[in-house]
Amino acid sequence: SPSISITATTLATIPTAISDLQYSDLGANGLKLSWSSPSYDGGSTVTDYKVEQSVDGTTWTTVQRTASTNTNQVIAGLTPAKNYQYRVSAVNQIGLGPASTAISITTLATTPSSVRNVAVGQLTSSSLVLSWTVPVTDGGSQITDYLIEQSNDGGANWTQLSRSASTLTSQSITGLTPASSYSFRVSALNSVGLSNSQTISATTLATKPNTPTDLVASSITSSSFQLNWTAPGFDGGSAITDFKLEISEDGTIWKNISKSVSVNSNFTVTGLVPAKNYFVRVSAVNLIGQSTATAELVVTTPATVPSQA
Repeated sequence: SPSISITATTLATIPTAISDLQYSDLGANGLKLSWSSPSYDGGSTVTDYKVEQSVDGTTWTTVQRTASTNTNQVIAGLTPAKNYQYRVSAVNQIGLGPASTAISITTLATTPSSVRNVAVGQLTSSSLVLSWTVPVTDGGSQITDYLIEQSNDGGANWTQLSRSASTLTSQSITGLTPASSYSFRVSALNSVGLSNSQTISATTLATKPNTPTDLVASSITSSSFQLNWTAPGFDGGSAITDFKLEISEDGTIWKNISKSVSVNSNFTVTGLVPAKNYFVRVSAVNLIGQSTATAELVVTTPATVPSQA
């Protein structure tokens, strides 16, 4: 009898596994995966690849991506110095092929994030204490030190403060000038480098004036003399408002010389006794207080000539 021929087509199936999964462009926050398409598409064209990520090798999440037959994928938003695992599966109209062998990748460390909450405390006329909070992230590499810089000109020029490496989050700053403005900035340091800095400004407190200088007496008579002095070279950061004059007959017991408030640097002392030693001294006064007094000046009034009978 005559033979009958028949034609049949087998059903398509899922693709085989992809091969050569590898990575490139590794950074602290991302990388690029690439792979080779499967050796057999299962008889149905590959329409997409499923990319999965895990941080423990047990729980896997799908990386969100637009369906594509491209054999690479950029991964972003990763944490520095952290281990991730990836696997890729090919997809066709029948379904999902087997996952590739997973690869393990550790992202690079990076510089720390900025320090937080920089503050100034214990402010005096010549010192202060800087404090701050550690960065939110150390960049995947332990913080080893903090760089502290100081500017005396509003941030135009900066000088690094000398200090031993320390992870303490405070620093005493000394040797400052009263009533002066300073800027400070703090950066965190790890093995990769420095974080961005955080800046704060502060003005030191005013203080008492320096001591007046060049106290001299002139126009000496039997009952008066004139005092002259030079105002201090530094007013303590607060304008001088007066000079305090004191007089003593023995250099031990002192009393104030009555005078009007004045910034004049001279005064005539009257009502004195002839042929007598007087000790005098001068102090400068500002809103903060009184300076130390000058060294005492001894002035001797001359004797009077006896009247003729």
